Amino acid sequence: MRGSHRGTRQSELVRKALADSAGFVSAQALFAELRSSGDNISLSTVYRQLQVLVTAAEADVIHDPNGQSLYRFCGLAHTGRKHHHLVCRSCARSAEIDSGVPEEWIEAVASEHGYREVDWTLEIFGICPRCPDDGRASA
Repeated sequence: MRGSHRGTRQSELVRKALADSAGFVSAQALFAELRSSGDNISLSTVYRQLQVLVTAAEADVIHDPNGQSLYRFCGLAHTGRKHHHLVCRSCARSAEIDSGVPEEWIEAVASEHGYREVDWTLEIFGICPRCPDDGRASA
C-alpha cells in the first residue's frame, strides 16, 4: 500500500470498498455498503480513512453541485499526472480526462498574478449517455 499510514483492518476495508465502487461515491454510501456487508465500522472512521487515501494520492475527492464530497479510488492519481473528471449529475458515473489545456491556462493566470505552487481541481458536471435527460427516457 502506498503512503506512510499503517494498514489497519478498517483502512483496508475502506480502501477495498472504494476500489470496488463504480465511479465517485459519498462517505455515507460507502459506510452503508460496509455496514450492510456486516463490517463493524463507524461513519467517522470511514471519513478518516477516506482522507488518508486522498492524502496518500490513492483516491480523488470532488464536490458535487450541492457541495457534497465524493470519493473515488483513482488510477491516474498514481501516475503523478494532473487529470480532471467528467461527472454525471444523475448517477455519479465519472470519466477521467487527461488534458494539458486547463493546466496551461491556469499556470498562465497564476503567473500573471504572481502566484506560485498552484494546485487546482477541475470537475465538469453533466448527464452521461446512460441517464435520461430531464426525466425523459432516451431511445
